[in-house]
Amino acid sequence: MNMKNVDQNTEVTFTLSIGYAGATREETFTLEHLGWNGETGSDLVRFLDDAHDAWQINYVDAGWYIEE
Repeated sequence: MNMKNVDQNTEVTFTLSIGYAGATREETFTLEHLGWNGETGSDLVRFLDDAHDAWQINYVDAGWYIEE
C-alpha cells in the first residue's frame, strides 16, 4: 500500500507471536480507532510502532525471578 493513500478507514493488523505454534495474537484496527491524527511517512510509521507497542503490552506477561 502506498502510505500516501491512507485515511481514517485504513485497516492495520497488529500481530504478536512468541514462536510456538498457535501462540499468535492478531487484531485489526482502523487508523481512526487507533487515534490517528493524519501522520504520514516516517511519522505514520512511528505512530504505528507506538500503537503496536501499547497494544502488545496487553497480551504479554513476562518477568524474571531469582532461584533461592
